Amino acid sequence: MSPKSAAPSTIVTRHLSIAAVVSLALGLFQDFGTPQPAGEPPVDWVEGVAIMIAVLIVVESDVPQVRSSLNHH
Repeated sequence: MSPKSAAPSTIVTRHLSIAAVVSLALGLFQDFGTPQPAGEPPVDWVEGVAIMIAVLIVVESDVPQVRSSLNHH
């Protein structure tokens, strides 16, 4: 599937997935790869997890639509 023929939601989902992985990797590195000030909890990874959850919600909401469109063809 070329990018021109891909649905816009598919392209957005791919970009969000990439952003989630990058954000999670950077957050984990900042939390566990660098020294933290005393008393500061390691929470930089939360943003990446939140993006991943958003992507999963969008993908799960598209599944019934894809199934019904496949059944109609």
